[in-house]
Amino acid sequence: MKKKLLFVGHEYHQKTKSHSFMADILEKYYDITYVYMSPNQKNVNQILEKYSEEFYDVLLCWQIFPPAKMIKKYLNFKHCVLFPMYDNVKNKTPKFWLQYRIFNIINFSKTLHEDLKSKGYSSYYIQYFPEPKEVSDFGDEKSIFFWQRLTQLNIKTLSKVIDFDSINHIHIHKALDPQHTFTEPDENLKNKISYSTWYDNKADMQKDIEKYAIYIAPRMYEGIGMSFLEAMAAGRCVIAVNNPTMNEYITNNVNGILYDLNNPQKVTLKNIRKLQVNADTYIQKGYKKWSKDKFNILNWIETKPKYNNFKIFKNFTLFKIKDFYRKIKILLIIYKSQIY
Repeated sequence: MKKKLLFVGHEYHQKTKSHSFMADILEKYYDITYVYMSPNQKNVNQILEKYSEEFYDVLLCWQIFPPAKMIKKYLNFKHCVLFPMYDNVKNKTPKFWLQYRIFNIINFSKTLHEDLKSKGYSSYYIQYFPEPKEVSDFGDEKSIFFWQRLTQLNIKTLSKVIDFDSINHIHIHKALDPQHTFTEPDENLKNKISYSTWYDNKADMQKDIEKYAIYIAPRMYEGIGMSFLEAMAAGRCVIAVNNPTMNEYITNNVNGILYDLNNPQKVTLKNIRKLQVNADTYIQKGYKKWSKDKFNILNWIETKPKYNNFKIFKNFTLFKIKDFYRKIKILLIIYKSQIY
C-alpha cells in the first residue's frame, strides 16, 4: 500500500505542467493529493482546513509555502519538505526562513542551497536535467527564438545585448507571465519578426524552437529553468542573464552565452555551432547523472531534518540588528531633510 502525500503547488503549474517530472517520480511510491494555490492566496486557512481530517506521511510544498503556523494548525503529517524556487525566494529575509527551520529543504539551485546550508538549514541539493533531444538540425545561425515572459526582459532590452543587424529573423513568442505586459519592437525590426502565442501542443512549440539556432532565456532568474534547459537539450545556443539558475548550467562562451542585465553589452555571436554542440553534450552528460541521482529525493523527503539552531538564530539576530540600524538611518535622513 502506498504512503499518502499532500502536494501543495503553484496554481500556474496546472497549465505549464512544469512540476510533472517530480510528480512522475513521486507517484510511483505515494498516493498523492494535489492542492494548488497562488503565491498571494488570501484564504489559505480555508484551503488547508479541507485536509485537516487526513493524516499524510509527507507534506510537500512545491514553490508555494503556506505560513508554518497554518501548516501546523491545519495539517497532520509525519514529514514535511519544501522545494523553493530561487526566483521566488531570492529576496526572502531570515525572518521568513526562520519559521521553516525544522523542515527539510530540497534545492534545485546550488546558489540557494549553499546560502541556506551556511545559515544552518537542513538543505539538500540536486541539479535537474531534461531528457536530451535527438538533434538533426541545428537551425539557422542568424535566427533567434525569444519568449517574452516578463515586462522587463523585452525586445528593446535585448537590442542592448544583440546586434540585430547581424540577425536575419526573430521569432517572438507572446505568452507572458501573469501581470506582465508585452513590448512592441522598434519599427526597423518589424520586417524581421514573426509571432506566436500559447501553443496547445508543447511539441509544436519545440518544433518552432528548433528552426532557430539561438534561444533567449526569458527570465532574469529561474527556479529550475525548464524553458532554457529544454532549449539546450535541443542543441540551441542559449543567451541568458548571468544569474541563477542560468549561470549554474551555462558557462559563458563554452555551452551558451551570459550577459549582465545591469550593464548590458553587446555579445559576440561567433562559434554558434560549437556552442550548440557543447550544449547538447553537456545536457546528455547531465541527464545521465540526474537519472541516477533523482531517486535520492525520495530518501531526503523522509530523512530527519539536520538543522543547526545556533546558526539559524545567530543569522536571524544579525539580520534584526542590521535592520534596526537601517531603519534608524532612514529616520535620521528624514529628520535632517525636514530640518533643512
